[in-house]
Amino acid sequence: MFFSEPYSEMKFTSHYTPLLVYKRMEKALVYHIEITDETHINDHKVKNSYSQDLTIDFKYKEEGGIYHFDCQVVNETFKLAKNLTQQGELLKDLAVITEYLKLTITENGTIKSVNHEDVLKKWDCLKVKLLKTHIGKDTHAFIKGIDTRIKNKSLFLEELKQVKLFGLLFNGYQTLSEHDKPRAHKISNIIKSLSMVFEEKVLTVKDDIEKQERHIAINGTLRELPKDILAKIKTYFKWLKMGSDPIFLSDYKQDIVLNLKTGYLKSVTFNMELINGRGYVRKKNINLRLKNNG
Repeated sequence: MFFSEPYSEMKFTSHYTPLLVYKRMEKALVYHIEITDETHINDHKVKNSYSQDLTIDFKYKEEGGIYHFDCQVVNETFKLAKNLTQQGELLKDLAVITEYLKLTITENGTIKSVNHEDVLKKWDCLKVKLLKTHIGKDTHAFIKGIDTRIKNKSLFLEELKQVKLFGLLFNGYQTLSEHDKPRAHKISNIIKSLSMVFEEKVLTVKDDIEKQERHIAINGTLRELPKDILAKIKTYFKWLKMGSDPIFLSDYKQDIVLNLKTGYLKSVTFNMELINGRGYVRKKNINLRLKNNG
């Protein structure tokens, strides 16, 4: 895997200081996130796209560096493959769960907690509606799985940390350094709803003093898969008549731009590609950008 260095040494300085002091803004910040998932099986391609706006409003800071944010997810759109129309309707209904959240962020810039009790009350009402509206054995099994993840506080928090929600927005980028050891990043629903863990390594951290920006480049490697996960993937490939070769990571990189004055993200691009060398390709591309200046 190759990574091209896009920065001019004349314009940037490699001077590094840890940065995590969120500035209180006059207005809430609004981010737009676009996600594209693609699966190629020989000549057959399935492409799903999602987009949404994430609004974050800094409320106050506790002693010890704990930040409190009111968060909102709005303007969600889904462009799914034709055979996933029913799932698209279910996803739209589920969006109400993350519509309003209160998050606490650690001094390292990662999600610590959420107002879980409020989420449970909302879910109890929504679940009844979903079971009446969305019929079918598989659909009800899917809803049951969601019920388990929402009721378990740790599992729900893990969902919020996924790249499809707040996992890029609050990912501790502000405290990263080129000297850091690789850090683990778990991403769910990669292949057949299975999760995988990636080892992320910071390549560069460079400051553009003129623009008051920090640019961070990250690449990643795939951590060795547990035997049970590997067995499920091999079985899936065999069912597809694509051999039983293991999966390989062919691309994993992130490019991040931070505002040095406010501590907030300006943009993140995330690209990942997995292949098996026999015609199977799994891609995920995410673009997150700030829409306003607060």
